[in-house]
Amino acid sequence: MPALPAVAHSSPMDESEEQALRYCSGYVLQKLMKKYKRMTSSKTAQQFCEVLTSWNVPVEDEGESVIEFTSLWLEMQNRGGLFHIDNNVYTFFKSLEVVVRSHVHKENIDVFKQSDIQVALFTRIQESHSVWINWNNICSSLPEQGKLKLFEEVVKCFLKMRCEAFLRVYVMIRKAIENSSKERRKKSKKRAK
Repeated sequence: MPALPAVAHSSPMDESEEQALRYCSGYVLQKLMKKYKRMTSSKTAQQFCEVLTSWNVPVEDEGESVIEFTSLWLEMQNRGGLFHIDNNVYTFFKSLEVVVRSHVHKENIDVFKQSDIQVALFTRIQESHSVWINWNNICSSLPEQGKLKLFEEVVKCFLKMRCEAFLRVYVMIRKAIENSSKERRKKSKKRAK
């Protein structure tokens, strides 16, 4: 698998991106919660449900913090079923996003054509010290094997969503470029006549 070059410095997230990240983080956790609730006979699934439930904070308990602004968009989108994550969980997801942003950019498109983006990013995330620190802060109640399994599930679900979004934008940009070049060719043909 080709190496993923990192950007020297990834662009900082603006306020709307941070709000969207909080929303997406809650979506990932809610999706996993539904999955594990269906596995009623599995003790591991029950442990994961307990951990995921502890990460879901009622809206009135969120409290003031430096990153409170990230929950504004979530509150506007909420029709009653969204997963409100606490700030430590948000910090974990932000550390994932930092790793993803440092490797997923238009300069790496040729590398992605030759490899599986999700596998390459998962490897980079596993190598990130800050990701593991944040993970251990939010997942201390699980045994080591459970921590690793839940980590893999959370990260893979996040990466699937994140990579699909990146590829949608990439395809949209490519189509726009192709359409504009087709229009230019049509205009030049008309001028030639």
